[in-house]
Amino acid sequence: MATYLQMESVNGKVSCMLVMGRSRVAPLKTTTTIPRLELTAEVVAARMDHKLHEELGLQLEESVFWSDSTSVLKCLFSVKLTPITAWRYVDTAKNLADLASRGIAADSLLTSKMWFQGPAFLTGPESSWPATPSDVKIATLKDNPEVK
Repeated sequence: MATYLQMESVNGKVSCMLVMGRSRVAPLKTTTTIPRLELTAEVVAARMDHKLHEELGLQLEESVFWSDSTSVLKCLFSVKLTPITAWRYVDTAKNLADLASRGIAADSLLTSKMWFQGPAFLTGPESSWPATPSDVKIATLKDNPEVK
C-alpha cells in the first residue's frame, strides 16, 4: 500500500509525492483467501488515510483509494461503508503498491521515480484517470463468487 499526496501549485502544475508506504507478506500456509487479504489491505488504507488527515496538519481535500482487485471493489460498492466515489480501480500493471508486496530490489525501489512520485496518471486531469469497470459498480454481494 502506498499513500501519495497530490498538490497543485498556484500556476496549475500538479505534482505527487510518496507520503507513506506499507506492505505485509501473507503467510505461506494460510486459510485466508486472497480477496480477504486484499480487503484487509483496504481497511488498513482507510485507517492510514484517517491518521494522515489527523497528523499532517494540512487542509486536505478528498481522498481517493485505488485497488486492482475487482472482487474487493464489488464488495466495497455493495456494502457502502465509505463514499463510493472514493474508491477507484487501477490495473495491476499501474498499481505501484504491488511493488512492495511482489518484491523489488531495494536499490531499484530507492531509485524509482514512479514509486516516489506516484503513477503518472495522478498528475493529469481526473478525466484521464483509469476507469472502474462498469460490472464492478453494479454488482451485488450475492453476484460475487468471492464472497462467502
